[in-house]
Amino acid sequence: DVLMVTIQVVDAADVAVNFEAEAFEFKAKVGGNDVTMKLELKNEVIPEESSFVNTMREVQIKMKKKEEGPYWNSLTKKKMNNVKIDWSRWVDEDELDGADAGGEFGGMPGGMGDMGGMGGMPGGMGGMDMQQMMAQMGGMGGMGGMPGMGG
Repeated sequence: DVLMVTIQVVDAADVAVNFEAEAFEFKAKVGGNDVTMKLELKNEVIPEESSFVNTMREVQIKMKKKEEGPYWNSLTKKKMNNVKIDWSRWVDEDELDGADAGGEFGGMPGGMGDMGGMGGMPGGMGGMDMQQMMAQMGGMGGMGGMPGMGG
């Protein structure tokens, strides 16, 4: 059972996330300014098993819940208007079947890091045949005046 938190900050430098049992503190330099935020959590997490990654578009935080079991009905003890659910990362407990909800930040080994090595994946995009995919989409008309693009 993990909690995924995304902090949307572009080009953050000197990122640090300090985990405590009932809180985490985020620090970074953004546009030359120091940014600090401390978030008090509703329940406890395991600081030693929590981590973060800076993608330069956002900071993704993964925290291991101390107690497995029922989902948290909120992240914080009090309502915060600037904290929202990221539905693209939502995993229903009934659909987990023992799988790690957060994995290594969405299944990318090593917490995504700088995403190095993706260019050398076997078969390019996982063996995806772009020409075949475009043919299956059909009826899109192509791009007029651009040879090779159906126009």
